Formats: sequence, C-alpha cells, structure tokens
Amino acid sequence: MFDPGVHRERTIAKNFSTHPAYAGLARRIYKLMLVIKNLKVSIENKPIVKGVSLEIRPGEIQALMGPNGSGKSTLVKTLAGLDLYQAKGGVALNGRQLLRLSPDKRAKLGLFVSFQEPINISGVKAFHFLKEAYAKLFPQQQLLISPFKELVLKEADKLKLPSDFWEKELNQQFSGGERKRLEMLQALLFKPKYAIFDEIDSGIDLDGLKLMGKAITRLQQQGTGVVLITHHPRILKVIKPAKIHVLVDGQIVRSGNSEILKRLERSGYKSFYCVMCGCQKEECPKHLLCHPEA
Repeated sequence: MFDPGVHRERTIAKNFSTHPAYAGLARRIYKLMLVIKNLKVSIENKPIVKGVSLEIRPGEIQALMGPNGSGKSTLVKTLAGLDLYQAKGGVALNGRQLLRLSPDKRAKLGLFVSFQEPINISGVKAFHFLKEAYAKLFPQQQLLISPFKELVLKEADKLKLPSDFWEKELNQQFSGGERKRLEMLQALLFKPKYAIFDEIDSGIDLDGLKLMGKAITRLQQQGTGVVLITHHPRILKVIKPAKIHVLVDGQIVRSGNSEILKRLERSGYKSFYCVMCGCQKEECPKHLLCHPEA
C-alpha cells in the first residue's frame, strides 16, 4: 500500500545532497537526528561492535535486539562516553561529534543513557543526586528546592516508587525493578533529546512493564527520541517502535518491524545467524559452523 508520508521521507533522503527543493530541509532534519555511522568498538584490540549505523529522529522509538554477548551493552557504554573502549566511526547529535566529548558534555547536549546495571553510590541520597544533576543540566534555571521536590515526588508516584525513595542512598536498598524506575524518573525529569535504555525491562513484572511503557510514550510525546535495547521481545508488545534492529556478533543483521518479533517468537535469534552467512533458510544447517558460540 502506498504511504505518502513514507514516500516523502524516502524522497527527501534520496535527494539530500542534489535536489535544491529538499536539501535545506533534509540538512535541518539530519542535524536534529541522533546519527550513528559505521561505529566500531574494541577493547584490548578485540572487536566487539563491528560497524553499527543507526539514525533516530526526534520523537521516534527504535529497538535494538540481540542475544547475550552480541555487543548491545558495549554500544550503550560507548555512547555514554566510558573510556574503557576504543571507538572509531561517527556519533553525531545537533551536528556535534559525541565521541570527542566527555560524558557530561554529551548529557548537556541532550543524550541520556540508562545502564543495564545502575551504579550504587554510597553516601549520596537519591534526591540530592537528582537535584545536582538537574542543576548541572539546566544552569540557566533557578532551582527552588520545594517546587523541585514536589515535581520529583509527583513523577515518582506515577512510577510507583516507594514514598521514601528520595531519602535512600542512590540505588541502595532498592529492588531491581525500583532501580529501573529510578532510571526512568531521571529521564522524565531531565527531558533529554534522546534517551537510550539498556534492558529497561529486566527485573520488572508485568505491571511495571506497563508503567515503563506509559513513561516511554510520554517521553516520545515531548519529542524525545528513544532507543530501547533488549534481548526479550515482551516490552515491544507494550511499546510499538518504528523500527526494530537485530544485532548479532556486533553487527546489525536485519532491520524491520513486527515481522522481526514474529520471526523471533517462531525461531529465536538463531534464525538471524543465517542472514550473516547468506543463507535464506530460517533453519540454516550451517549456522552452528558459522557461529560456534551460538
């Protein structure tokens, strides 16, 4: 079926550098996007991410899925700015190359990253952390403690965080699900241009999953582009991403939408290993030889 919206986007992309009617608009759209281009990441000279390219628009939700050990968390930590890795390629936001910037400068540009295992910080109360982070991100705003606390507690209540969470040390004495909700609270408060969530669905029950879905929808409605990174398709039944990408052995081997989930449910990730060796069968007799670790 012909979709005029999709057709227009494809036409803009096709004529990006050649058609004067679209060039200016395309450049402005492109500058607002989070663009990852041929990103390669290694640690101690061992390649982990092997040329990943993604383009995410403001207010767009995309999902990156893959089995354990496929390079998802390494990609997240690289985008956040951890200096454990050697990264080559391009990551741009607002026309700025993020790989050259420190983590705090990336955050100020509008990039929010939620890790799979949030860090415990002993001696730092959750509310104090939120207040200090907010003040650093928005130095031009006069931060009044009482209104800010009221805002924090209001958003926390929507996420069903315990009423005394703000008095606890950061990620101390929190359950796994509460840690994930605290990460989501930060995203809602900081209103980033782009938010990357690594396994935001792990450690939470079905009710928690629905809360996360509502929160991500709110982020999307305020214009935040979202990348959901997961190995389990259950969250994608609550949230409908525009695109789903499958990462295997550090490479994106397939991009699509609902048909990706159907294939996963039918055959699991092993069916995507076939894409890498060129076989079009879903049950490839060679994939164990191509990928002994599978």
